[in-house]
Amino acid sequence: MRDVLFLSYFFPPMGGGAVLRALKFVKYLPAFGWRPLVVAGARGYPAFDPSLVEEIPEETAVTWAGPRRDFGRGDEAAAFYRPPRKDLASRLARYAATKLCRFVSFPDRYAWFADPARRAARAVLAERPVELVLSTAPPFTCHLVGAELAREAGVPLVLDYRDSWTDNPFTDFPTAFHRRRARRAEGRVLEEAAAVVAVTKGMAGTFRSRLGAGVPVRFIPNGYDEADFAESAVAPGGPFTVAYAGQFYPGRMPWAFLEAASAFARARRLGPEDFRVLFLGHIGRRVFAAAAKFPVRVEGMGLLSHGDAVRAMRAADVNLLIIGSQPGAGATLTGKIFEYLRAGRPILALVPPDGEAAALVRELDAGVVLEPDDAAGAEAALAKLYDDRPTAARAAPAGLARFERRHLTAELAALFDDVAEL
Repeated sequence: MRDVLFLSYFFPPMGGGAVLRALKFVKYLPAFGWRPLVVAGARGYPAFDPSLVEEIPEETAVTWAGPRRDFGRGDEAAAFYRPPRKDLASRLARYAATKLCRFVSFPDRYAWFADPARRAARAVLAERPVELVLSTAPPFTCHLVGAELAREAGVPLVLDYRDSWTDNPFTDFPTAFHRRRARRAEGRVLEEAAAVVAVTKGMAGTFRSRLGAGVPVRFIPNGYDEADFAESAVAPGGPFTVAYAGQFYPGRMPWAFLEAASAFARARRLGPEDFRVLFLGHIGRRVFAAAAKFPVRVEGMGLLSHGDAVRAMRAADVNLLIIGSQPGAGATLTGKIFEYLRAGRPILALVPPDGEAAALVRELDAGVVLEPDDAAGAEAALAKLYDDRPTAARAAPAGLARFERRHLTAELAALFDDVAEL
């Protein structure tokens, strides 16, 4: 068994989509000869899913870098959770801190993690040498720390990009200076990388053009874990339900869809008992306030455990995918699309039509692809999906198995094997 230092700020008992990629790699890497030594963030976090802790192999060493280092399994995980205070003063303080961090915290608001991560990782490396370092980001603080640790240990560095850093169409740098500084920092990290992993083909192509032929770049997307779908799917019942999993933010908002949903409900004379929209995840109050202006039933289920979120996707009649239309958004391939695909329910994809998500939905004949702001098209699609409402989930498409997490981890392990031999 070969050891890899696995640097990931997001890790269970944190919840949310950012956790899953690291967790599933850690879960399956030992099957392919690699033992992860995890260094993770340990500060109170509002997304909390202790059910994911059970997927961490018992033999996996996890070191918590931060003020909360007493984390264990079972009930001890509750000590990790720190729900945000909701009084006005606390909300104003968080807002001010967020705005200030954009200007003074480099490379991101998780810069505080750098020092405790270095100390924690050095303690791990002093006891157990490793053959390589993997850093997964964002936050991109992890890449800076990972590069430093790999340099000190004299081992190869593998950078895993879940999102682009300086080429991200959704990142709004506060000034041109901040963008240039980030670009320089990323360039230095890439110079030290032995290999780069990216979750989309577009990102992988960008890195290949920046790095040349000397550094291997692998496209290893997010995926789905077949173990998460072991339960029988729940047959849809009750109101016609469209579910959206994830968050909304500038450039990725549900207004065109809600306009379409309202028109569809009016045309079919569907009341709240007949048709509903479910938002699964942390959705801000402003989004709900704006959504309330549309004459359609919108329900927020809040932050669910990953298992509950999967069950909700499988019980929906339609799963909604929204990606913005900014330049470069076509290269986005959200993690939830693979679980949508495995859920076996039709996907209503409001995405760049020439992008990677659109191509995947079309390839697997998994739903309807429309421009992000095509409300008229979405209304027509809802009507057809309603008329064709299936009573059971369809079988997983034949081409979907290549996105199973164990298979994807095998690809990562093969890259580790190659890099470790260089």
